[in-house]
Amino acid sequence: KSFFRTHESCLAVSSWVLKKPNRQMNKNFKKAKLHNFYEQNSNLSLVKSLISETTGFWYNNKHPILSDTEAKFINSKIIESCPHCGSSQIVKNGKRKDGIQRYFCNDCKSYFTPMTNTVFDARKIPVSEWIEFLINIIQFHSTKSSTELNQNAITTGFYRLEKTFLVLKNCQKDIILGGNVYIDETFISLNKNKKKKPREKYLRGISRNKNCVAVATNKKEIIFIDAKCSKLSFKACRNAYKSHIKEGSTLIGDAEKSHNILCKELNLSSVTIASEVLKDEDDTTNPLRTINKLHYFLKLFLSAHKNFYKSELQDRLNLARFVLTPSMDMPMKLEWFLTRALNSPNLLRFRRFYEKKR
Repeated sequence: KSFFRTHESCLAVSSWVLKKPNRQMNKNFKKAKLHNFYEQNSNLSLVKSLISETTGFWYNNKHPILSDTEAKFINSKIIESCPHCGSSQIVKNGKRKDGIQRYFCNDCKSYFTPMTNTVFDARKIPVSEWIEFLINIIQFHSTKSSTELNQNAITTGFYRLEKTFLVLKNCQKDIILGGNVYIDETFISLNKNKKKKPREKYLRGISRNKNCVAVATNKKEIIFIDAKCSKLSFKACRNAYKSHIKEGSTLIGDAEKSHNILCKELNLSSVTIASEVLKDEDDTTNPLRTINKLHYFLKLFLSAHKNFYKSELQDRLNLARFVLTPSMDMPMKLEWFLTRALNSPNLLRFRRFYEKKR
C-alpha cells in the first residue's frame, strides 16, 4: 500500500516524460530490487509484464542518467585555479564518458573536474535530481517525505539536506533591509528529548530552552537570525539586526525595549505599536500582520524539519529564508541554488557525514 501510494505521488510531481527503455535504463532496472518483482529471465504473463514495465519506467524516470544539458551546465563553470593546491597552472585534459570536462594541474599533478570539492563531487545520482528535492522542500515537505517521493534511501535524504545547509551557509550575510522595516522576535522550542530537565521538570515560558529568532522584513527581503539567547537583550539585538538594517530606515515593531539600541546607533525613525492595541486587532487589520505571517510560516516550516540542537538552528533558518523569500519565485530559487552550489567549495563525503552522527 505504501509502495503504490508513493508512486502515485511521484507521477503527480514528476517532470520526466516516460520514454522507451534503453540499455542504461535496463541496467538500472536490474539493480533496483525494490522495483523488480519478477525475474527478468523468466517467462512473464501479460499482466506481470505490464507491472514490471510500469514500475521500471517509474524508477528510471525518478533516477535519470546524466543528460547533455546537465553536462553543459557543469562544464560552464569557469575554472581559474586548482581546487587541491590553488595553482593557476591548469590545462584541460579531455572529457569523461558522460561529457564532464577534465582538468590537470601541472603543479600538484592531480586531475579534477568542475564538480571537485563541491556538494556534487563523488555523487552517484545526477545533479538534476536536486531539482525535485528542492521543489519538495520549497513545498514544505519533510526530508523523509521528499526522499520517499524521489525514491531514495532515507540516509540519502538527510545527507542531501546537510549538503543543502552547506550551500546556504552565510546566505543572509549580505542582506540589508531599507525603507519600512518590520521587526519582531519569535521563539522556537527545542524538541522534548533535546531539552534539559532541571529537577525532572520541563522549563516553561521564555526560558533557556526557548530559542529567540530575530525576524525582519521590508516586504522584499527577509532575514531569520538566531539571536542565541532566550530573552532579547541590547547586545543580542545589536548582534542580530545591526548589520542587516540600513541607516535612516523606519523601524516598525512592538514596544520591545531592546530595539531602542538600533534606533540610536543607526539613526532610525521608529513606529511603535503597543501590545494593548494589538490585542484588539484581528489578522486582517493588525499592523504587524506582515511579520506575524512570517512567524507562522517559519514555525510551520520548522515543524517539518524538527529534532535539532541549538547549534543547528541557524542552518534551518537559512533554509527557511531560502524557501520563504518573496523576492524570488520557484524557478529563480532553483537557478540561484544550483549556481551557488556549483561555485561553492563545500565538499561533504557520505561516510564522513555519518561518522559525525555516531
